[in-house]
Amino acid sequence: MTISALLTQAAGILAKSSPTPLLDADCLLSAVLHTDRARILAHLDAPVPHRRADRFCALVERRKKGLPVAYLTGHKEFFALDFHVNPSVLIPKPDTETLVEKTLDFLAEVLILKPETLVEKTVSPTPLRVLDLCTGSLCVGIAVVRNAAGPVELTATDISESALRTARENARCLLSAEQRRLLHFVRADLFSGLGGRFDIIVSNPPYVPTKIAHALLADGRGEPLGALDGGEDGLALIRPLVSQAPKHLFPGGRLLIEINHDQAEAVKKCFRLAGFEKIEVFKDLQGTPRVLCGLQGTSKNPGWVFRCASHLHTANAV
Repeated sequence: MTISALLTQAAGILAKSSPTPLLDADCLLSAVLHTDRARILAHLDAPVPHRRADRFCALVERRKKGLPVAYLTGHKEFFALDFHVNPSVLIPKPDTETLVEKTLDFLAEVLILKPETLVEKTVSPTPLRVLDLCTGSLCVGIAVVRNAAGPVELTATDISESALRTARENARCLLSAEQRRLLHFVRADLFSGLGGRFDIIVSNPPYVPTKIAHALLADGRGEPLGALDGGEDGLALIRPLVSQAPKHLFPGGRLLIEINHDQAEAVKKCFRLAGFEKIEVFKDLQGTPRVLCGLQGTSKNPGWVFRCASHLHTANAV
């Protein structure tokens, strides 16, 4: 069969189960033929070898049952980077790019405010310390490291060992040797076993209410329930995360977390109870409240300007 015939057949099969049947077919055939969509569309009359056509048809059947294209191909683009994904991790979503963008903004502020007199010009800049809680595929952490204005020492944690394996693979493929030297992986339930303090804690935790999480997975998408299910009201992990975060931040550090569209007021209350200041809500590209950020209170910690000096003693704590 030709490329055109296969795509037409697949789009017909997927028409009732996918909102984007032709795009799904294009992506699946591109993966099977190890090429890009532009090349496929430029050679619609080219024949497809039988084995690859059979492989493509098998993937189409799995897509028909609800499994996302990203799991079928093993790849998903996020922040212009190609990530390995599988059912042990959530598929990176465009909404989460807001979390990366705001983290980069606040890292830039730390770089501006960092006292230059504490770093000798002949010495490499002191890396900024970032903690990525519930890291999953490491898409947030890697996007931050790759786009930060200065060096970042990244600690990535997850309770799932299979998720950490995926994260390590993405780090191997997407980070330089020097960036990986400043990367630490920790299997942990939130902050358990972590030492030292951080300039920024960033997290995309499970925040979907349990009933909704189960309903979402009923379509066969295959994403890990543990990475979605945030308890009865979606805040089961967010509450302890926010309350414990201050003792893991440098004075003047920031906590940024992704939230569900209707959780802003409830999570702001958690931030206030934990003593955070300058609490802000940021919207994603759809205009939906998506990221909540708070500043570790500095009124009781005027020594924040000496953050770099204290960092020299804690940089290897984790």
